[in-house]
Amino acid sequence: MRQLARQRVWWVDIDKDIATVADKRDVCKIVNPTLAKEYVSWPDPKHPWERVHIDFAGPVFNPMWLICVDAFSKFPYISLMTTTTTAATISALATIFTIEGIPKTLASDNGPQLTSEEFNVFCTHQGIKHITSAPFHPASNGLAERFVITFKTAVKKNIGDGLQLHVAVRKYLSTYRFMPNDEGKSPAELLHGRPVRTLLSQVFESPKARLNPPAPNSPKFIVNQTVFARNYAREEKWLKAVIVRQLANTVYVVNTAVGYLKRHANQLKPRNSSDAESFVPWIPPTNVSSSIQQQPSSTEAESQQPTQMHNSSKEGIPVRRGARTRLAVDRYAAPDFRK
Repeated sequence: MRQLARQRVWWVDIDKDIATVADKRDVCKIVNPTLAKEYVSWPDPKHPWERVHIDFAGPVFNPMWLICVDAFSKFPYISLMTTTTTAATISALATIFTIEGIPKTLASDNGPQLTSEEFNVFCTHQGIKHITSAPFHPASNGLAERFVITFKTAVKKNIGDGLQLHVAVRKYLSTYRFMPNDEGKSPAELLHGRPVRTLLSQVFESPKARLNPPAPNSPKFIVNQTVFARNYAREEKWLKAVIVRQLANTVYVVNTAVGYLKRHANQLKPRNSSDAESFVPWIPPTNVSSSIQQQPSSTEAESQQPTQMHNSSKEGIPVRRGARTRLAVDRYAAPDFRK
């Protein structure tokens, strides 16, 4: 239109006037090609779990998945959905909220389960501001949409490597959640505010500090101290003992008249050293560590028989045997139960 008019006429602001005439014609607006798309970014959240984006992914190898991504840390939660009803969606979100808390804003698309009255009531009772994107405009919920694409691609690759579905999903989540961003912070660290312990981070840990934590500076008992040890066999309730070794902060090995026992500090009482003369310690036959009695459970403590851990002939203690009458075994005739 401008070129045609310039061939014959001219006046001041000719291009502007022609554009004004074209803009007033509705038929031109309908027929003309679509203008370039404009996007407005979501406001940056200031705190973790302030705004979360949700979306459904799938079916990925049959099941559906509910994707929930934090806008601040990009930390994802993935829930396996056997059905995508409103009740199932509320149940999955409630499980996530019991872990991280209730967000202020929830962004989603216009799925029927997310726009139902039941879901609106759930958001109102939880104090959540629910924002839905424009219909047929997935870019408005771009954070969840992008994660859905990466989730599908990564899971398919892991399954192609021979992993099962649940193993493939777990592997992808552990990689995505612990992968640092451009600032060196992983989504897990941004959300929870602490560094994450991974297999790679254990390379720089001291093996001795990891496997053998240091004992406290002032233990409750010391080696060679005389104590009373709690006995759970059908004998005396407290046995005279001597501390042999400290296994942990509050776990000790004691030597008693019936053998070595492993006891917690709460199962030991201090004993006067003057009583040591009447105490005859048990002498181990070979190895001390192999003769330590383990702590019985509370249900079996009263019914457990005492373990003979030493030779009774050395100490003069008779061997305890059952008092029931033993009948001779007749291997060739069944007993007559009618008598």
